[in-house]
Amino acid sequence: MTTWRNISLRITLLWVLLFLISLTIFSALASSFVLNARQAALDTKLSAQARVASTSIDGATSRLDTDAVVLRIRGFCLILYRTGEPIQIEGLHPTPAAIKRAAALPENVPATIEGPTPYRVFKVASPDVPGTIVAAFAYQQPIYDSMQVLHRSFAKAIVPIVLLSAFLGWLIARTSLAPVDRMVQTARAVARSGRLSNRFNVSTHDELGRLALTFNEMLDRIELSFQRERAFIGDVSHELRQPLAAIAAEAESTLSRPRQHVDYESALRAILSRTHQLSGTISDMLLLARADAGALADKLGRCEANEAVSEACADMRTRRAGAALLVRLCKNPVRVPLSAPLLERLISNLLMNAFRAAKSQVSISVAAIRDHAQITVDDDGPGIPKSERELIFRRFVRRDVSSGGTGLGLPIAAAIAEACGGHLRASENEHGGARFTALLPLSS
Repeated sequence: MTTWRNISLRITLLWVLLFLISLTIFSALASSFVLNARQAALDTKLSAQARVASTSIDGATSRLDTDAVVLRIRGFCLILYRTGEPIQIEGLHPTPAAIKRAAALPENVPATIEGPTPYRVFKVASPDVPGTIVAAFAYQQPIYDSMQVLHRSFAKAIVPIVLLSAFLGWLIARTSLAPVDRMVQTARAVARSGRLSNRFNVSTHDELGRLALTFNEMLDRIELSFQRERAFIGDVSHELRQPLAAIAAEAESTLSRPRQHVDYESALRAILSRTHQLSGTISDMLLLARADAGALADKLGRCEANEAVSEACADMRTRRAGAALLVRLCKNPVRVPLSAPLLERLISNLLMNAFRAAKSQVSISVAAIRDHAQITVDDDGPGIPKSERELIFRRFVRRDVSSGGTGLGLPIAAAIAEACGGHLRASENEHGGARFTALLPLSS
């Protein structure tokens, strides 16, 4: 909750800061617009007054005709210059310094004379009397005063506006982060209770909704992992208990009989056989544990599939003398991103599984199809029903207990294939028997 509040506070402060920056920029632009508009309006009046006055000069006296010139601007005056010297002033007299500075200003261009009393000036040459210039003056201070009033209005309005924006920002942050608070509560409930079945409530499709979905997917995987781990521990305890119990029974039986009636060699051979069985099971479980941890992917290597199949088949013929095994290799080299021992282990497990189910013959073939190597193992046994084709890749699952095995051969083969980015699938061949196809990516 503290983190949630801190985030809300940070979002609110950031919102207020951005609002203040935007309001400051708006005030500056608005003030500049108002100033330019009022300045342009004053310049238009000064220009019109100066041009009217420049055509109202009496030719006989060379002075402004006061009857024709009407001063329509408050704080306004007209000054008639001849050869740079003021000769006539009508209206409120500007300061001597302003009059002198105005004489040097360019014509037909409005200008501001700054000072204690700022003036706006517009000068026009008389078209009738050469050397005579008319300058229209007006106080600039009223514009400055109006701008100060505008700035004070902005300053008075900014406080309630900022307070309102802060409240709205806090409300928006609180509403937006409410799903985060619910996610924290759900995560805390999972951590305290250990119930991985809890899920985050997904009510939106925005970033937080996608985050909740990602967390739900992560919890699904964690829950599945824990379920597999519990099942694995149960299966392991069962599989290890059986050979250990057999070893203990054999040892107890041997020790309970008189020495003269004990065949120690036979007993030791039975114990050795069970020990080898137990050692093989433990090795298989270690290999699967390494696959689960991703350790196989670090030691994949590279090998030629035809050679690995030949080695695995030769070893199988040695272990099963007289077994009918048909081998079809690819004419071209087929390199896959697996070390030779791992690929031979995959092939041996598939062959051993096929021989357990086959009636008379097992076949294996190697082919390169597009960017994958395909290793196919067929048998002429009863085949595998569709409903069991996914089940057989689970650990310790055995379709026929009497055939022997620990139920780890196919899971190990599938784990090796997946470690290099491939996969293993079960299907039915044209004779109705089982077909196992390992698709492995080709290696350059």
